[in-house]
Amino acid sequence: MAYLTGSFQQLKNRISQPVIPFLLAWILPFWILIELVPTKLPHYPFPVYPALLLLVISSVLAEPSPSPTMLSGLWRKTVHIFEVASRTLLISVPFSIGLGIIFVTYYLEGILPWVAIICTFLATLAGAAGVYNWKDRPRSLLCAGLSAYLLFTGVFQFGLAGLSRLWIAPALVAEIERHSECRTPLIFVHGYNEPSFTFLNRHPVHTLAQYERLKASNADCHFFIIENRRAQDFHKTVPKDRQGMLISNAEGYNLSNWKSLNFAIYRFEIVQ
Repeated sequence: MAYLTGSFQQLKNRISQPVIPFLLAWILPFWILIELVPTKLPHYPFPVYPALLLLVISSVLAEPSPSPTMLSGLWRKTVHIFEVASRTLLISVPFSIGLGIIFVTYYLEGILPWVAIICTFLATLAGAAGVYNWKDRPRSLLCAGLSAYLLFTGVFQFGLAGLSRLWIAPALVAEIERHSECRTPLIFVHGYNEPSFTFLNRHPVHTLAQYERLKASNADCHFFIIENRRAQDFHKTVPKDRQGMLISNAEGYNLSNWKSLNFAIYRFEIVQ
């Protein structure tokens, strides 16, 4: 991301090259579409990453854009701000993400993620090397790439993977599978709207509002996943003699809004 600022500075001089309109046609419409989506997750912009990378590499290897001393007015000040921001990002991003993963892991799990700490420390050093070699753009870009790789390895492969309380959907699915002896269960969820819970389940997932319509369908058992703050709705909707037994509790955090979640999981077996 730090090198995109420099890449966009060159657009005015390189727009006549066929590759630039092609990359912009790849990036801009998709990015506008993503901005219109109400909920956003980090993997949503992945399809445009190749285009962004090609734009950066082509700009780094191309003829250098005019230096700020050759420009004037507002454009000159803008270029200078972009330069400062780009250099700052190379160090501040791995450093701040490293601090974030340390804090979150210790807060949620009570442990220190040593592998993530080491990787983010090395990523910060690689970013500093990119700033030091800023005038040598290919070498600086290589250092930035190394920083990004170390950051990805430390944070995504080791740091986030160890945050079990963030991955509440797999935990709920595992609890259902562990207590499911029936062939055609009906699963009702209330107070939790994450799509990942639906995607990971082998069986269809329904909302509690659909209970009245589906309760008479051909099913061996009913599962109810009820967030504790919405328990009153469950007791009003489902008769007590059809609520079944409490088989498990689960807790975690909603990654979208960082709210704590506590679930009660009920299983009602239907006698044919």
